[in-house]
Amino acid sequence: MSNLKIERINSYDYQIIGDDVDIQVTSFDLYSTKPIAKIRGTGSRKIRSHVPELLREFLKEEREQKRQLLQDEAKKYCSNPPSISPGKIYLVTVSYGTDGRGYDDDTITSDRFMDYENTNRHLERNQVIHVEEAVIQNTDIFSIGSFIGSGRGELVRKEERFFVLLNGIKLTGLALKEMAQEGFRFFTLFRDNRRLSSIEEEARKFDLGEIRSITGMVGEEKEVAHINMLERFRKEVIRAKAAQP
Repeated sequence: MSNLKIERINSYDYQIIGDDVDIQVTSFDLYSTKPIAKIRGTGSRKIRSHVPELLREFLKEEREQKRQLLQDEAKKYCSNPPSISPGKIYLVTVSYGTDGRGYDDDTITSDRFMDYENTNRHLERNQVIHVEEAVIQNTDIFSIGSFIGSGRGELVRKEERFFVLLNGIKLTGLALKEMAQEGFRFFTLFRDNRRLSSIEEEARKFDLGEIRSITGMVGEEKEVAHINMLERFRKEVIRAKAAQP
């Protein structure tokens, strides 16, 4: 089987070519108990039993090549890193991501918002492909993750620029920039891709009784149940809009 050549057609389909062999494998899924959905072409019967192992080896080699290329690219970029400054938030393309199943994948890149310290740490570890200062509007909404974990209740109680909204701890772009300048560490940071107007509409519907909850009070969120999070949200949005250039 060493004379066979394998080519990827798309995400799940492959072409296998060799002596008296020219077949197409359709919908190969490495994670399935029956990985091959369909195989056809010249020599398909002769090599059918070998196809799963052939493709597993092909995918293993392909993955290693992708991983090595990303490692080389990141090492080259980080050997001459851009100048970054404390108090800034950066959009960082890192040399790893998730594979859609919740597992880390070092053959793909992903974009992350990071504070200065986190960006610098990734640069030192040769995990960065590109860095640029993030463009943040004052009225953007960001999340520092779901409201699960020790100390989060105390954090939200003390810092009034945070509000618990739609199952997460949120803040405006204005508050994010302020807190970055103050040296606050953002270990996880995500931009809410919804328009602010749509979030405000959800809040309006809650006031009218059209929806039952907008804060998603579960788990540790009960620790701050006495705080009017919609009031905080609206206060911060007003402040952010007033500060828009």
